[in-house]
Amino acid sequence: MDKKTKSEILPENIVEKGKQVFLNKSDLVGDNPNKMVIGSGTSFRGSDINTDYIEIYGKVETSIHSKIIYVGTAAEIIGPITCDHIEIHGSVSGGIQVNGKATIKKSATVVGTLRY
Repeated sequence: MDKKTKSEILPENIVEKGKQVFLNKSDLVGDNPNKMVIGSGTSFRGSDINTDYIEIYGKVETSIHSKIIYVGTAAEIIGPITCDHIEIHGSVSGGIQVNGKATIKKSATVVGTLRY
């Protein structure tokens, strides 16, 4: 039996583009290395989060520094936030420093200071 490497079995266009085989869509989360998603039921605690774009649907207990932040309805953030744009649907406890637009929806709960 002839042994072939994965790159020999895959179509050439995928290998040339450097894409992963199971991610054929360009809009998936894994294709954007600067986007972080914390899913519902997930709890994140620890050091600072520094990223370009973050979507939070779970619980986060740390400081967040990001350009764009989306806080889902069931999300809970405990800690300071610094960003350019934020949209809050869930709960935030801590200081928020926004350098651009802050959108706080009807379902949101914000406890702390908001500077914009």
